[in-house]
Amino acid sequence: LLNPAIYSFILHLCIGDTWNTINNVENRLGTASLGALFVWISVVNAVKQYYTTNQLAGYVLFPSVIWLTIANVLVYSIWRLNYERFNKPSLYPSKEEGPLSSWRLPFTKFN
Repeated sequence: LLNPAIYSFILHLCIGDTWNTINNVENRLGTASLGALFVWISVVNAVKQYYTTNQLAGYVLFPSVIWLTIANVLVYSIWRLNYERFNKPSLYPSKEEGPLSSWRLPFTKFN
């Protein structure tokens, strides 16, 4: 379990989940378009790590790079098409984009 390939894939999943929250929950188009780039970089790193460990595993994971390349173009295009409509959302999180989503943590008394 102490393999760099596994760590890189877990990192990719964490970055992807963070991007999912930014894009689908908070609807921050600018930040999501920049975050999609980080998701793409993390999957390229995971494919490289898996390829060096086992070539077949790298080949199996490689279609994710193709899909995320297409997804990056789509997310960026959505941001550019809606730039004026959504009050020019920035590429980094800002208060001008609107209120933050209310986070809830399960099994805590701080909700």
